[in-house]
Amino acid sequence: MRRQSPDARLRRQRHARSAHARKQALTSKTTVHAVPKSQRQCPKCGSEKLKPVGQGKESVVYEYKPAHFIAPRHVRETLACPCVHTR
Repeated sequence: MRRQSPDARLRRQRHARSAHARKQALTSKTTVHAVPKSQRQCPKCGSEKLKPVGQGKESVVYEYKPAHFIAPRHVRETLACPCVHTR
């Protein structure tokens, strides 16, 4: 394993922090994708009493627009039936 000089390590850490700061500074817009009504029933028992599971599945897609970046955030709703938890 190659050892790095303290200066190289410090530069790498600074770059990682600045990259994180740049991502945080991006303009973002959240779009929530709800589960369609036709799919809002338990495949096991057919119940429509589904409850949200956490905050949903999130994905970020980076888009480049000349002169700036935009980071739209998409949250897909996730649901679970109470029948799964009772056995």
